[in-house]
Amino acid sequence: EPSYSCVFVMPLPPSVASHVTSASKLVDVLKNDVDLLADPELSFLRSFIESFLSGSLKMPPIPKPEAQKDSSHEDSAADAERLSFNDPEVLAVGDVVDVAEYAMGPDPPPEDVSEADMDKASTAKMEAADLMAAGNYEAAAKTLTKAIQAMPSALTYARRAECFLKMKPKKPNAAIRDCDAALKLNPDSGKSLRLRGTAHRFLGNWEAASKDLAQGQAIDFDDAVQTMQKLVDERWHEIRSRRSAAAAAKRDACTPPGYSGEDRPAPLASLPASGNFTLCVAHAALPALRLDEGCGASGVKGLRCGVHGDPTPDVSRALNGKRPWAVLLTENMYYLADFFELPADASINDVANAGSRYCSTPWSTLHERHVAPLSDPGAIASMTKDLLKYCFESAYVVTLLRDGLGLDPTARGSLVWSNDVGVYDIGGNWALGAAIELASSPSGLGSTVLPTHASETVFEGEDVPKSHGHSFWLYAFVALGLAACMLHARKKAAQTALRGRSVLPVHRTWVF
Repeated sequence: EPSYSCVFVMPLPPSVASHVTSASKLVDVLKNDVDLLADPELSFLRSFIESFLSGSLKMPPIPKPEAQKDSSHEDSAADAERLSFNDPEVLAVGDVVDVAEYAMGPDPPPEDVSEADMDKASTAKMEAADLMAAGNYEAAAKTLTKAIQAMPSALTYARRAECFLKMKPKKPNAAIRDCDAALKLNPDSGKSLRLRGTAHRFLGNWEAASKDLAQGQAIDFDDAVQTMQKLVDERWHEIRSRRSAAAAAKRDACTPPGYSGEDRPAPLASLPASGNFTLCVAHAALPALRLDEGCGASGVKGLRCGVHGDPTPDVSRALNGKRPWAVLLTENMYYLADFFELPADASINDVANAGSRYCSTPWSTLHERHVAPLSDPGAIASMTKDLLKYCFESAYVVTLLRDGLGLDPTARGSLVWSNDVGVYDIGGNWALGAAIELASSPSGLGSTVLPTHASETVFEGEDVPKSHGHSFWLYAFVALGLAACMLHARKKAAQTALRGRSVLPVHRTWVF
């Protein structure tokens, strides 16, 4: 006989209602006793069924199940992440909980526990304690199951979870299940949180492990967990860094948010602009200056590993001491400071703060302030180009001075923003002239000329163009050599070959 699942919005007759809690139950009842359809109070149902049998009503087609999202890629990525540290203690495949052998107690626990159940639970817990002391964790877990079924408690669940983590092979999923039950009964159980964090550690769930261990230690500190917590935190930090880098690779962090024009280079044109100064430094400025490459075999004793992976004089040691020092910032750096309206005594941190504010400013706001008032097409195009550069240039300047040369980011009055040295205009690429003028000055300005032009055409993910970066360094080192001759620098000054270039300290003037 055909059967139909129905939904009712009216009371059922007493002869049926006592047996029925759902439409499917009603069908089961009628299949066993079809004569119930003769009840006058079910005449509506009888007529409904007969209309289908006679063909006056037709069953609608069963809708096809919606296509489920393929999560295989996400699962494989999660597995790769949790197993990425090649930790032999992380299970490649988690355990399957045997719900029959390790049953849970009644939920919620009974309010009134009989004396017999209390005795049963107490006896089982004492037996389990002896078994745990003997290292027989599997037998202890089975014994604790008796205690849980008789009188469940947060502590008993936690003890069985501990057994699951100490038996061989470990059962971290079973331990997590017990810790969840324990925390439901006692949310402030530090032991349960630590055990659940430990279970997540064995499954490679680093985020969950870090969170649980931190919460557990905050409630009830355990010295024995410190080493594992440090390991877990380090790995979770590394994973977060990887995720951040992957997310940054899908966004243009060096362009103010909301920009969608066509003035960006091809690699960035298709990426949404996010305008994040910190990410711009990490994923654009640092790679552009190649500060993370290391000097490798080209390392020279006494020199720090700096810009472009080249051995670089330890400027911080010479300039951050008691002697007065200044950094002359020209061209792009000068125009950047002028646009940001930096004070005369601005520090590197001031540049960073101004850059952070600028990078996060919506493009619509920047356009309204600086582009909308213009009418000349050439001026509009030039301003738009400049606005697109300032976020990256600020990140570049800060990274060069702070990370590349190791200068004190808090020092005030040591950054000189100017395109003039003496009576001369430095000009776009004539750092050589600036170096000679500085070195020849009787006043001994004690300044440092820095490479600025590399930032003009560098965008996220690109390298510093050799035509700018390397030529500037060459000019500067040649200039310093000439200046040294002019000033009869001390013969004992250290000379260190750097790819055919030399570095000489000249009184208080340092040129880079």
